[in-house]
Parts: sequence; structure tokens; C-alpha cells
Amino acid sequence: IGKNCHIGRGSHIEPYTIIGDRARIGRKTRLKNSILWNDVRVENRVKLENCIIAHGGHVRESISVYEGAVFNLSD
Repeated sequence: IGKNCHIGRGSHIEPYTIIGDRARIGRKTRLKNSILWNDVRVENRVKLENCIIAHGGHVRESISVYEGAVFNLSD
């Protein structure tokens, strides 16, 4: 987990997950075996498993991303 990150209440960061600097992780979020680059925002109730979210990506609320996906979901 990088510097200056915020992880919301009720979130689970599971093994083999890397979180870059200044990431913002919402409430009740599950991250498993994933890589989040610097400045990534993940909203509430998101499930990420076996994927990569690129620098500055923004994952919207209540979605799931699985198996080998690589995204740059910036605004």
C-alpha cells in the first residue's frame, strides 16, 4: 500500500494486491490479486480481481472487474 492512501471502512485488501501512492478506495470494496497504479480512485462496493487499473483510473461505484482486465478508466 503506497503513501497517502485512504481505504474505506469495510474494505478487504486480499493477498497479492498492490496499491500505488495517493489511491482512494471506497467503502465495502474488495481487491484481490490486482494492481492499482498511483492516483487511482475506486468507489464504494467495487470488486476487483486479477486486474490492473492504470495511473489516474477511476472505477465507478458498484461494479466488478475480473480476470486479466487492464483499464485506464479516467474521467
